[in-house]
Amino acid sequence: MYREKILIDSNHVDRFYELKVSSIYQYFQEVAMKAIDEIGAGSEILAKQNIDWIITRMNVEIYRLPKFKETIEIVTYPGDDLMMLYPRYFDVLDENGNSIIKASSVWALLDSTTRKISLRRDLFNRLPREHLPDELKLPEKIKKQDASFVEKRKIYFSDIDLNGHLNNCAYIRLLVDLHDSSFYINHRIKSIKVNYLKELKEGNVVDISTHMDGSKEFVLVKLNDDDSFYAEVEFEEIKRV
Repeated sequence: MYREKILIDSNHVDRFYELKVSSIYQYFQEVAMKAIDEIGAGSEILAKQNIDWIITRMNVEIYRLPKFKETIEIVTYPGDDLMMLYPRYFDVLDENGNSIIKASSVWALLDSTTRKISLRRDLFNRLPREHLPDELKLPEKIKKQDASFVEKRKIYFSDIDLNGHLNNCAYIRLLVDLHDSSFYINHRIKSIKVNYLKELKEGNVVDISTHMDGSKEFVLVKLNDDDSFYAEVEFEEIKRV
């Protein structure tokens, strides 16, 4: 089980002095990479064999967003391997040890030559499985819904990560930016379920469609009529002081 304390600085908060939702994913990605580096399965080692980690699904539940200059502790650990898929869990604790954000995710290995999931099992030793009693259930396939077109969005150089495709955190920025300050004054994201289906690359122009049903919003991102990304976002109504 890997743990890291983080002081939330001004780069990672929004106009309401709360941790950006996209930064949650960035923290998770960075902490997960450090955790697997410790057991010899990090990106630099795997890259020598044209392999790297990708996220296929992730669920995040937010009970409270920490604020500017607050110190949090992120705990992460791997679950039971699922053939060629690798579950990983996250728990974010505040300064009093209270759990304020939880996540469960499923990772896979990408062959950078074929751009397909690698089926190799000889790249590293089996990850040390661990579990906590209150961890989130592993993410499942999101049911596709009819959605209405909202806008087109181009993928830029700054959106691309070391795998050469749209970073998972950039997908979350896309989700968050479907609404503006006037919406977030009275709403906060309570949970996000994400299925990453097909990678997006620099220069791609995607179609974004959504469907709002009560407090939940379904988001569909397509490239040339092919589904690239599903998400289900749940909001809660709030009153900011």
